[in-house]
Amino acid sequence: MEGIEETSTIEVKSLRRIRYTLSFTLKYKIRNFLFKGSRSAELRLAVINPNYFVDYSKIISINHKAKVKKVVNLLPSISYE
Repeated sequence: MEGIEETSTIEVKSLRRIRYTLSFTLKYKIRNFLFKGSRSAELRLAVINPNYFVDYSKIISINHKAKVKKVVNLLPSISYE
């Protein structure tokens, strides 16, 4: 699968608010959100996008700034109903 990479930076007040901020900013439903540690610099999440199968995002948090790198799958979602 090929993907489009997008990088953006958002500011958050704390790491605890990063989930809400990403939910609001990306406007997708977050399926997985994993903290590797209470002070981990690297977070990973997977979000459901109605236009694609799954978007995988890698978040690196430095000084309360979240650098979001999205890899968007190009394949459209398919309904099997």
